[in-house]
Amino acid sequence: MWPYGNVSWGQPVFYDPEGLLSTFPAATTCLFGVLAVWIWRRSPERAPLMLAIFGGGLIVLGLLVNPIFVINKRIWTSSFALLSSGVAAVALAALAIAARSTAVTRVLIPLRILGGNAIIAFIIATLFGRVYGAPLIGSGEARTSPAAWAPIAARSP
Repeated sequence: MWPYGNVSWGQPVFYDPEGLLSTFPAATTCLFGVLAVWIWRRSPERAPLMLAIFGGGLIVLGLLVNPIFVINKRIWTSSFALLSSGVAAVALAALAIAARSTAVTRVLIPLRILGGNAIIAFIIATLFGRVYGAPLIGSGEARTSPAAWAPIAARSP
């Protein structure tokens, strides 16, 4: 259980972001990725257009479902799964179209190298996380520690 919720009642609200109800939309997000690969393998020439249409439909569907199931990443709601899958499909289509042009291909070479070496990407992300979480000069408090949020939570009405 996570104690970082709304503190309007004077104490933290505990919730479970990895609960059973958030597992279904998370699995659906994964299955949308499988569907994108299936579309890509079936017709690679038309895949970017089909993924853009498919992704746009998912974005619209996610926004239409929003009044019923609010878009919320923390509990991975169905509307968030639809919206994020749609944005990912549109982004994949845009990058695929951009990668096919020779002018953009030269600019994307560093991204191709980084994408082909997931361990390097992980190490760079970890180093950035360590540097960002380092204590500020003179404060002795890390910027990303839960203790840094305690004064903010105490001030909330």
